[in-house]
Amino acid sequence: MKLFNPSSKTYKEFLHGLAFIEFNVAAFILINIPFGCSVGELNRKRNGAPGLALPDLKECYDVFADEAKEESIFPAEVSGFKHAVDEFRSSLIHLVEKILRAFANYLNLQDQDYFIKEHSSILRDGIKKSYNFIRTNYYFPINPTGIVNPDKFGSNLRLGAHSDIGTMTFLFQDECGGLEVKLSNGEWVDIKPIKNSFILNGGFMLEVWSGGNLPAGPHRVRALSENFTRHRQSVGLFVQPDVTTEMQSLVSNKPNWEPAFSYNEGTTHYEFFKKVILYMSAK
Repeated sequence: MKLFNPSSKTYKEFLHGLAFIEFNVAAFILINIPFGCSVGELNRKRNGAPGLALPDLKECYDVFADEAKEESIFPAEVSGFKHAVDEFRSSLIHLVEKILRAFANYLNLQDQDYFIKEHSSILRDGIKKSYNFIRTNYYFPINPTGIVNPDKFGSNLRLGAHSDIGTMTFLFQDECGGLEVKLSNGEWVDIKPIKNSFILNGGFMLEVWSGGNLPAGPHRVRALSENFTRHRQSVGLFVQPDVTTEMQSLVSNKPNWEPAFSYNEGTTHYEFFKKVILYMSAK
């Protein structure tokens, strides 16, 4: 499977673009606001869970699938950045299709192409609309004399615990570390960075389709004490189904399943997506 070649010109253009965004986001934070949080992540509360009202100590830059065709959303100062983002996305598409087929096989679906049909936007370049997007996260250095003072927030979480709301997420992280995933027994485990690798997170749509048998894994980012003064950067491809896709269990529900989010059977993913985003933005 051909993914990004770390020695390629395209990869270097991609890193150059991220470095530009990182620099300008940091400058924006220092000039305009005391700390940076993307819209919908400021003072978030996931389903009213206690202890998650603190802001996420990061900023993000999103490129939605429809927007990716527009040159104007990319910084003109970085030559080749749009091409690099396009290559990053396209390098994962075939892998997305293979994984969706593997999930259908694992769940023993009668229609083995069901997931392929419900992801026509990302797999067939916009036959139907969806909210697939690429996001780069910039986590600020945490230092009493730096951008963010940890004593002010009383937490060493750069990103609060949450589950993704789409089908799955391909996540690439730098060597800073801090990403943790919650196991089914409640234990949080460290996901150490491995060079030239990615993490695959299952999202809530996959949890619903599987009746809770493939849960949307809760994850968070901690600021490790040895890396407080360092920034952290990650890049993710968030795979979402088509907006018309209905939320429904395709197999028998797991006994005592408690969904990561509340939802109504038969609701479209678009309605669910809108509800969650509006809920977070209001907090």
